[in-house]
Amino acid sequence: MKRTEQDEAMIRYLLGEATEDEQTRIEEQFFQNDDSYQQLVALEDELRYDYAQGGLTRKERASFEKRFLNTDEDRRKVALAKEVMARAHSERAATMVPARAERTSFWQFFSSPLRLSFAASTALLAVLGAFLTLHSVHLSDQLDQLRAQRSSDQQTAQQQVAALEKQRADLQQQLNSRPTQQATPTLFSFVLMPGMTRDADVTKPLLIPAGDGEVRLQLDLKKKGAYKSYLASVQTIDGEQVWSQNLQSAQLTVPAKVLPSGDYVVELKGIVAGGETENAGEFYFTVVRK
Repeated sequence: MKRTEQDEAMIRYLLGEATEDEQTRIEEQFFQNDDSYQQLVALEDELRYDYAQGGLTRKERASFEKRFLNTDEDRRKVALAKEVMARAHSERAATMVPARAERTSFWQFFSSPLRLSFAASTALLAVLGAFLTLHSVHLSDQLDQLRAQRSSDQQTAQQQVAALEKQRADLQQQLNSRPTQQATPTLFSFVLMPGMTRDADVTKPLLIPAGDGEVRLQLDLKKKGAYKSYLASVQTIDGEQVWSQNLQSAQLTVPAKVLPSGDYVVELKGIVAGGETENAGEFYFTVVRK
């Protein structure tokens, strides 16, 4: 079987003797066309049989040994090729008339029109089966390599995902462990004197900025320390209660949000022994929200 120019180019590629343009073209072909790849695999097997018969040139044999005899598996395939060809020649020699010896390729050997005996034909079929087995092993090896590569890629991807998940969990843990900063409410403190009237000219207004916060009112008592505790009630001038609080001292804290602009009075009751209450003073003030 005469080799085509494409066959010769592929053989040069397999032996590492192809030009850069040939190498690029062949690789594009067998990546895009499965038939081209199968042709390349078949030529690789035929190179083994040519090598087993001693049919390659000295340069080709050197290139073949450099590229295809590097591993135990490579050497096993060549040994099997030698065994197949030896058996084939033995069976053919037993059935052929003497003729001038010439080297033939593996495919030429099996496509010869010589008529063989039934026994020889059976033997040659066995040899052909061995060749197909070798070819199948070759393809199986390549399939195993692809599967191993795919498994390795999947394992690498899983490891990367696990690493990212761990990193995310560590960051979340760091965020959770950070102390929560609670906003401290703004505090506005004022001192109220007892006995002042609700007259705006007399009562000093309490200037409180808009927004949330707390207003601390220090009540200046005439009789200090006369009571065990106090009950304070903050009311509008109209008598509507907006805040009340039990106190241990004459000081109360009122949320600023319950004190819109307007006039207010703090009615303070002193609690004596037995739980009875006495009037401890009234404290007028005016709120102005800015």
